[in-house]
Amino acid sequence: MPNNTLREFFRLRCRQTLEAEQHIENLFSQMVDETQHARLKAMLQQHLAGIQTEVTNLEQIVNQLAGVKRARKTSTPATEQVLVFVRGFFAGEPGLVETRRDFMSAQPQYIVDIHSALAAEELTHAQLGNYTGLIVLAKQLGENEIAGWLQQNIDTETWFREQLEGALWQIVGDLGMSHAKAA
Repeated sequence: MPNNTLREFFRLRCRQTLEAEQHIENLFSQMVDETQHARLKAMLQQHLAGIQTEVTNLEQIVNQLAGVKRARKTSTPATEQVLVFVRGFFAGEPGLVETRRDFMSAQPQYIVDIHSALAAEELTHAQLGNYTGLIVLAKQLGENEIAGWLQQNIDTETWFREQLEGALWQIVGDLGMSHAKAA
């Protein structure tokens, strides 16, 4: 594959990742608003701040690759597929376009909190895979500064995943057990 074709593919993937990350930022903001479990809410708030830094890094990457001062929004069929997946992922069923808020409004609070914890865990793993692939492409193209920004995003996601995995058993146990005893 010629280097310029790989570079165009890399630019496209970075723009798609930026758009998806902006949508994820909105979804995490919803989760923070909807979650009542204190520890989970605090973790989601911390990660939301990290996501905002990830978006900033991606905007810098897209700007640098485009050679312009401001990131351009793009909408391609692939981008739309990513956004539909993210929307469906947070709604609980892949492929649904309904919002997470609509889906969750009919659920008891403890299910909303458990769903938020599990969805955050699953999405974090997907983001780590995406950023790893982008780093490989950046290094292949000699874009070491961009690889550094992407590594910062991996570090943010890795920190959150470790925090969440450490707390997930407790969060689900707290929420599930308190309602199992009541049933």
